[in-house]
Amino acid sequence: MEDDVRQRVKQILFYKNESVNSFCLKSTNNKKDYQAKQKRYNSQINGAASLSVSTISDILYSFDDVSVDWLLNGKGNMINTNGGNPESNNIDSMNTDFMTVFYYF
Repeated sequence: MEDDVRQRVKQILFYKNESVNSFCLKSTNNKKDYQAKQKRYNSQINGAASLSVSTISDILYSFDDVSVDWLLNGKGNMINTNGGNPESNNIDSMNTDFMTVFYYF
């Protein structure tokens, strides 16, 4: 499952025309955080380390139109048809979805 989620993360970055570095800039407030996140994101997205819940959360908050269910389970469409409203993305239900992630990782 982790490799499937990793591939879907790569699909999101490609679809959004983002590199790992540009995604990192979107989710970071300062240079120190940027350097730490850049290393973590690169290693996790490229498969050298396991994907963390924190990274998945950063992706979903940075790209609020991405479907939680699609990212974690491969079900439905990548992009929500509800206009990118975070409430329609079921972000409040992510804790339940993350339990699924923990089970597989």
